[in-house]
Amino acid sequence: NSISAGAKNIWINTEWRDKDTVLSVTDDGIGMNEKELSENMKFGSQDQNNIRSKNDLGRFGLGMKVASISKCNTVTVISKTKNSKEIHARTWDVDYVKKESEWALGTPININQKSIEKLKKMESGTSVIWDNLDSLDWSNLENAKDYFFNEYGNKLIKYIETYYHRFLERKNF
Repeated sequence: NSISAGAKNIWINTEWRDKDTVLSVTDDGIGMNEKELSENMKFGSQDQNNIRSKNDLGRFGLGMKVASISKCNTVTVISKTKNSKEIHARTWDVDYVKKESEWALGTPININQKSIEKLKKMESGTSVIWDNLDSLDWSNLENAKDYFFNEYGNKLIKYIETYYHRFLERKNF
């Protein structure tokens, strides 16, 4: 999505807070206004028959949402465009969906402040924030931390290098 949005830079940030750990991916792409963000947060938001640019890696409008929800219970996307200094936000909260039996896209109550501050300093961009990570075994916090920053982090780097190598300039891997 960052590549399709014309991003020149992508930052991956982690904040270890034990079970409240947060992971965010921020880019300096064109960003989205409020309407575009709401539309792009819908599952299946794209028509597979749309004509796409050569850098458009998405086809069905499922990737970011499904990938995120496979790793966390709350995914928030915040974004701003060049023409607007206002930051817009939308959240999918799996716990809410389970509790209310309703697929309702929400406006987040608490947004990761580091991501907001980074976007404020940028002309435009988008940040995808993962909260309530449920893909880690939290029974032993030290093991979870080691796995998160070492094994999982290394797998993520390898995956990005393998699938997106033609877009990368190797700097901080």
